[in-house]
Amino acid sequence: MAQIGALEVLSEAGLTVHTVAGTSAGALVGAAYAARRLAELRESLESLSRRRVLRLFDLAWPREGLLHGRRALEFLRPHFGEAIESLEIPYAAVATDLRSGAEVAITSGPVFDAVRASIAIPGIFTPWRTGGRLLVDGALVNPIPVSTATALGAEFVIALNVLPLRGPHTPERLLGEHLRRVHPPDESDPSPGSKGAIDDELGLVEIVWHASRILASQIASARLRDDAPGYLLQIPVPDLGPFDFHRTAELVEIGRGCAKDALPKIEQTLERAIPLGRRLRGSWRGKASSVPASDPAA
Repeated sequence: MAQIGALEVLSEAGLTVHTVAGTSAGALVGAAYAARRLAELRESLESLSRRRVLRLFDLAWPREGLLHGRRALEFLRPHFGEAIESLEIPYAAVATDLRSGAEVAITSGPVFDAVRASIAIPGIFTPWRTGGRLLVDGALVNPIPVSTATALGAEFVIALNVLPLRGPHTPERLLGEHLRRVHPPDESDPSPGSKGAIDDELGLVEIVWHASRILASQIASARLRDDAPGYLLQIPVPDLGPFDFHRTAELVEIGRGCAKDALPKIEQTLERAIPLGRRLRGSWRGKASSVPASDPAA
């Protein structure tokens, strides 16, 4: 949920977001933002304990996935409204058609269906049937949906990303420096060489989770080469599992810190792309795209 903190900082700085698109957790956070209920979503998530989080996930008969996810989204439904058409600003959630492999940008209909489809990590959450399609996690095709934001009319896209990327888009040095500032190393931690036994303790959910995260990171890096945003705000987060919503307060602060550090650069880049006079006249449209791919807890 680090994107919540980043969006708060952008709003506090007076950067108006006119449209929003998201994949996976980005679809959830984006829906709350589009409904103007981001503060309420943050409050609800920060109230969760680890035990309460686990109670929100309803087990499924393991034919299509381990979890239904309906109970958790019912808990969050009041924070993202009923119909996409009724949201305060244009919104899209990205999912994947499991039968055809096509990218699906959901821009109408129930918000619940859009978010539930976008977070359906194969193997963990059951696919979601809506509109005659069998939909799963949008991170399989478009983890950072810059192209979706552009299709909604955005001229300047601020992409909020928590996936670990490699290459020129996110230098590893920058990620390491920021992570050390937010989470200083614990001297009592065992050396990397002593952690090999942890791998033997991974369960099915952890294996599927990490595999989907690796896949999403690779796809995101490839997509960014063709669909570069106006500004990519990389938010380095600690290692998380799919049920770590009880760490929302920590993640929000990480997102706020990253956005505050990047704000001068964002404003400079925006000014070069969209001159201030044009922005003041309202003759442009901008968009922040909160897209954490297959990291629903981040």
